[in-house]
Amino acid sequence: MAAVFPYAPLDVAVELYLNSGWTDVTSDVYARDKVRISRGRANEQSSPSPSTCQLTLDNRTGKYSTRNPTSPYYPTLGRNTPIRVAIRTAKDAYGRTVSNSWSTADVGGTWSTAGSGGTVQAPDWNVGSGVGTLLVPVASAYRLSYLGGQLYRDVDVVGTVSVSFSNVTGGDLDLGIILLSGLTTSDYFKVVLKCTSAEALTMSITHPDGTVIVGSGSPSPARRCGSVARLTARRSAARCGRPAVQSRTHGSSRATRTSSWVARQGGSGCGRAPVPATRTCR
Repeated sequence: MAAVFPYAPLDVAVELYLNSGWTDVTSDVYARDKVRISRGRANEQSSPSPSTCQLTLDNRTGKYSTRNPTSPYYPTLGRNTPIRVAIRTAKDAYGRTVSNSWSTADVGGTWSTAGSGGTVQAPDWNVGSGVGTLLVPVASAYRLSYLGGQLYRDVDVVGTVSVSFSNVTGGDLDLGIILLSGLTTSDYFKVVLKCTSAEALTMSITHPDGTVIVGSGSPSPARRCGSVARLTARRSAARCGRPAVQSRTHGSSRATRTSSWVARQGGSGCGRAPVPATRTCR
């Protein structure tokens, strides 16, 4: 039987908010020293104390020295720099070679797959060279992968997408797609980064039943389809320390979402957008 916590260490991730974004500094956190977090109040009669987080960073290069002008984090690192610590329940570096599926993630279980449009077949999913790939064979189609056993109330999903062409003809092309609040493969919220036939990037949030949560808009600053784009989606259900039940009505059915899965999806719009197209996920 595999060792579990506390005999096996948890997969902890540490991030600092630097240079206008969350930066993963986990590799610089010393495992020899514990990460200690305190919050709340000691008892019902006392007042809450400020939350604290104690850890040790490897600063041999000086990049965490606040007065070091050669640090990549200067001058954004200092007093009141936000920090967040999480335990990874799922991750995948795609370090294996697998055909006809995505197999099992490094942490989080076995990947499930689904798709629509054209002939949905196992060779549409492969892993190799540090990436997972989704083959979308025809227009107006999609393929998706998800870890159905991993359910979240609060989650950030980040993906970097790029394509080898910038000329999209006849219809829009869905570049990056993140699925949030997934209950089934037909009930989720879809965050879409789209390249229009005018070679402009737009974003939208929709539901498979046609409901538009956020209409198409251009990211800021405006980007063109030939550039590399980073897509971030956040699903939050926690308010004031309590899980908030998020509900929406789709037709005659009501979906209550406290814990649900997330996914990466690849798709193509209608028209003569280049297909077949392979999406890579890291």
